Amino acid sequence: MDIEYGDHVRIAVSTALSHHLGRLAETSQLINVLTRSISSSALQIRLLNRLPICPPHAAMFRKSLASSFLSIPPFSRIQLFLTTLKTRTPFSLPKRNISKPDSIALKHAISIFDVAIAKPPPEDDNTTREIVKMLRGIDSEILDGPAFISRTECKKVLQGLWIRLDCAVHERKSMMEKNLDQFYH
Repeated sequence: MDIEYGDHVRIAVSTALSHHLGRLAETSQLINVLTRSISSSALQIRLLNRLPICPPHAAMFRKSLASSFLSIPPFSRIQLFLTTLKTRTPFSLPKRNISKPDSIALKHAISIFDVAIAKPPPEDDNTTREIVKMLRGIDSEILDGPAFISRTECKKVLQGLWIRLDCAVHERKSMMEKNLDQFYH
């Protein structure tokens, strides 16, 4: 949409969405309609990538919509995200010789998962570490190379997510240690 019509349309849509996303009941209805209407993961991630991330209620709508696309209720605990990684397709598909359609489906699902998980709360750092461990495991199982560009793209998305989550956990840990150190020196 941005390429065809320019920034003016994107700004107008963002402004209109921001106005309407302030109402919780309408937001829930809109999420339900979009979840039922858009079954293609490729279209889901395209929609999520085009939704505004500011103001905060627009970001929460985007996060809730992504969760809904993964069949995770909005505002769920992070433990449900871990369960989703362990049990749901395409996350649970065999990875060693993953087919092109399956690697594309996994890439889209991981991209949606990334939006849905956003920034996990500090009290869930242990679960976040488990998610990182699972994502790293999925990443290491996928065989890629020049002949398998879709696998390489999938690995890129996986690595981006687990590195982001891992850095968030370690950053919080180092900030806590730094704050504690100031009392001892």
